[in-house]
Amino acid sequence: MPEVVGRPVAVSLPRVDTHSITHPTTSIEVASQQKNADIMRCLAKVFATVLLACVLSSAIVTAVDKSKFRTCDQTGFCRRHRKHQPKSHYRVDASSIIKENGRVKATLVGGPAEAVPLPIEITFLTTGVARVRITDPSKERWQPPEVLLSKDIVLTQYTVAKEDASSAIFSYSTDGVVKSVVLQFSPFKIDFQVKGQTMLSINSENMFHFEHTRNKGDVAAADNTEAEKTEESKPQSEKKIVDYNEHGHAIYEDGTTSADEADPAQNAPDAVEHESNDGAWEESFGGHQDTKPFGPQSVGVDMFFPNAKHVYGIPEHATKMALKSTMGNTPGGYSEPYRLYNLDVFEYDLDVPMALYGSIPFMVGHSKSGKFSL
Repeated sequence: MPEVVGRPVAVSLPRVDTHSITHPTTSIEVASQQKNADIMRCLAKVFATVLLACVLSSAIVTAVDKSKFRTCDQTGFCRRHRKHQPKSHYRVDASSIIKENGRVKATLVGGPAEAVPLPIEITFLTTGVARVRITDPSKERWQPPEVLLSKDIVLTQYTVAKEDASSAIFSYSTDGVVKSVVLQFSPFKIDFQVKGQTMLSINSENMFHFEHTRNKGDVAAADNTEAEKTEESKPQSEKKIVDYNEHGHAIYEDGTTSADEADPAQNAPDAVEHESNDGAWEESFGGHQDTKPFGPQSVGVDMFFPNAKHVYGIPEHATKMALKSTMGNTPGGYSEPYRLYNLDVFEYDLDVPMALYGSIPFMVGHSKSGKFSL
């Protein structure tokens, strides 16, 4: 049962002659009947008073003070990720791929103008887990050791099922089930497959955003180079057309044709994109100032379970087990994201994505073809 919180209710009961109540009688006396009736009316009043107190206390429990909890708009990293519309993309440097026993290493390049090359490592474990880690080369960050039990971190062999200029497929087996990790180079994407069927896709929407450690002075340097990069990105003067051939292609003055040119949409470089500085270095809430000497260090990425109708996990929240949309455009969904933050609160609302007690970054997509966890 939920804990009832409120003011203690002081109940005053009338003095009752217990001897006259418990003593067995062989005759019905009018006085005794009247006394019993008074007692029952008194108990009824007491019950009604206690019931009313419980109802009022329950109302107090659900009246959570929301001013103590930050919303997405009041949180710098959440605002930055929600507003992020990627103009650039990360890609795998194919020349950096190193295949080792039970693991594959590579480097991610690209991204915003301030981005740095990011080491990526894929390990294959005997438990069937394929573990992907992308780290910050600028500064070592704390990593929770309990994500995987040490006894479960045992590498297993894999094979290169396919590798070309655009992607590589690494396959391994556990309990007779063939699993694969498909690494797409450009743009960077990872598909996790079971028996050839994609169960989970990472960065299929190109929302990967890694805020690496940087100095505040780097912002000014980025602003100074923006004009130079804009100038460099201006198109060169157009070629002069002198005629058209039988296929309708333009013939230029230098003898080349429009058919000789590659599709500019396919080869156009990424647009210049800069990291947002919204709440990046300091922010305040509830009278407290939070400074960040190493700058913003959040990470975001899109994850897609293509076969799952419902996704479960990321406890603990006072809402349904099946996770709802948090985009604010779905009936019955939320406009706030699910918040993972350890809290010990006794006042909370129902059917909201606010943080509650523990925070476990674990999700499961369930479908007819099986289940897959992240």
